[in-house]
Amino acid sequence: LLRRNRAASCVFNDLTNRKSGNYSSENQPFDNPLPYQLIRKDFGSGLVAYKTFRAGDVVSELHWTEQQSSASRWTIQCGDEEHAEPLPAELKYINHSCQPNVFFDVEAGVLLALRDIEPGEEFSFFYPSTEWEMAEPFECHCATSVCLGFINGASTLPPEVLAQYELSGIIRRKLAAAENQLARAAAI
Repeated sequence: LLRRNRAASCVFNDLTNRKSGNYSSENQPFDNPLPYQLIRKDFGSGLVAYKTFRAGDVVSELHWTEQQSSASRWTIQCGDEEHAEPLPAELKYINHSCQPNVFFDVEAGVLLALRDIEPGEEFSFFYPSTEWEMAEPFECHCATSVCLGFINGASTLPPEVLAQYELSGIIRRKLAAAENQLARAAAI
């Protein structure tokens, strides 16, 4: 996977041509120039591939709205105490799965395909891959063979479970700090 050694930061990007209120793939004509399409589902919205992606492909560049200090249902953790909504705005409609096909690489500033994705396939990501604690924990309904059930951020999952997933640098650092703290406490 694409990696860059940069400190994660939610840097506000003034995207004059992509302001979230004026940029919606849902309103695009059939010859959609975007690589994805916003869809409505029985229980909300989702984002589906409009073209084929291969594992490791960049699905989209990643930019941020203004950062905030607390998480919301639409934000992604992009710093120790920094959260922001992703831009393009459609990216916030990528739903959770315990068997994801995309990863928000916060450090590199891209959304990456974790495996091959065909047109019409819904994008999904593992929410704890970018969230230490979630604003709105929920019962997962991904129905995959590896479904974890209740999703409540990386801080609540065992390290051996998290080791199965691609994790943001923020989550890897927080996990290492938590493991070091447990080791120090056990040594006392």
